Amino acid sequence: MVIIDRNYKGVVMEDGIGYIDQIDIQDDVKITIPIVVKKHIEVKGSIEAGCWIKSGGSIKAGSWIESGSSIKAGCWIKSDVWIEAGSWIESGSWIKAGCCIKSGGSIKAGSWIESGSSIESGSWIESGSSIESGSSIRYKKDIKVFEIKTTNYKTISDYYFIIVLDTHLKIGCELHTYEEWRNFTDRELLEMSDKESVKWFRKNQNWLLSFENKEVE
Repeated sequence: MVIIDRNYKGVVMEDGIGYIDQIDIQDDVKITIPIVVKKHIEVKGSIEAGCWIKSGGSIKAGSWIESGSSIKAGCWIKSDVWIEAGSWIESGSWIKAGCCIKSGGSIKAGSWIESGSSIESGSWIESGSSIESGSSIRYKKDIKVFEIKTTNYKTISDYYFIIVLDTHLKIGCELHTYEEWRNFTDRELLEMSDKESVKWFRKNQNWLLSFENKEVE
């Protein structure tokens, strides 16, 4: 195990914070001070931090990532197991964990969020794109996805991949309000896709539009 602390060779101390160019380690890493990494963090094992972790690039671990405070990356965050922060988790791009993602505060990604198991936030969840969980998605406040705030978020795999929000429905690549979906003509739907897709939508229209402002089991 590599321990990064006040006496660790290569760490520059400034007001109790460690500044490093990048971390590339084939072992587990334990960090006992707040740390700022200019480029990226890549570890074959686990990353454990008692304080916060900040990277200008990506953060990647072959095992788990755990912080007693916050985790922030200018690019993506990836763990083959779980990601957990006592405070918040923020990524300029995507966040992906083989198992669960858990934060005592908010979870924010510039792109998508994906977990093989559950996603849990003590506050809100925000994603520039989709949020996908192999199990449950739990949050105390609300979710913001595609720049839309919603208290309800559900993904359904059918003929298309469907994302259900309070006021909007995303079917495949098309994101529209329920009212817009309700009023589309066959010609307008055909401009978005093909004849088979139009038939599928008309057949399932009542079911799809029933999700409006309704919690989906």
